[in-house]
Amino acid sequence: MVLKQKLLEAAEKNPEWVKNNIQLGERISTNLAAKTFCYQIDDLELYKIFRNGLTDNEFYLELFNRLRLRRNQYIPQIFGETRIADLSRAIELGVGECLEKAILVQLAKQEETDAFFIMGILRHDNMRGGIPHAFNVVYTDGKPFLIDAENPVIIRDGDKKIEVPYIVPISDFDGIDFLVDEYYRAGRTYG
Repeated sequence: MVLKQKLLEAAEKNPEWVKNNIQLGERISTNLAAKTFCYQIDDLELYKIFRNGLTDNEFYLELFNRLRLRRNQYIPQIFGETRIADLSRAIELGVGECLEKAILVQLAKQEETDAFFIMGILRHDNMRGGIPHAFNVVYTDGKPFLIDAENPVIIRDGDKKIEVPYIVPISDFDGIDFLVDEYYRAGRTYG
């Protein structure tokens, strides 16, 4: 309950960084540091073109598999002469990085449970510093889970390698980072 309260407070104080309810017509920056381009939310049910009765895990993996194009390569097609474009335009083109995927996860989950869209930082044990990254915290049966729809993990099943969504239970929040049991971390830290 403490984490949820902290996230609700963060959503109120810093709505550009944390959102618990994305609204129709809302604008979300593609880069908070540069404040260059913004998506306008033009369809609250945009996620449904990927959902099609899939389980949550299948839905997250579907986003990863179908939205693979990089935003920077499609700026003219998405934004044209403006700095604001409908999110659906990027999705129609198949553009999807962490931001687009995290928005779709939020839209899919916010009506059914406590869910948070977070513009944060992803750090990896094998990397210096961190990178700006969008991800979600979604509550299931009252427990918080971190979801990164952009970066699945690979597990082994015998001789096969299988990509699965990165969905891990959050044990705590230290004010900077979401704490995840070492078993689930995969070298990652989200803050």
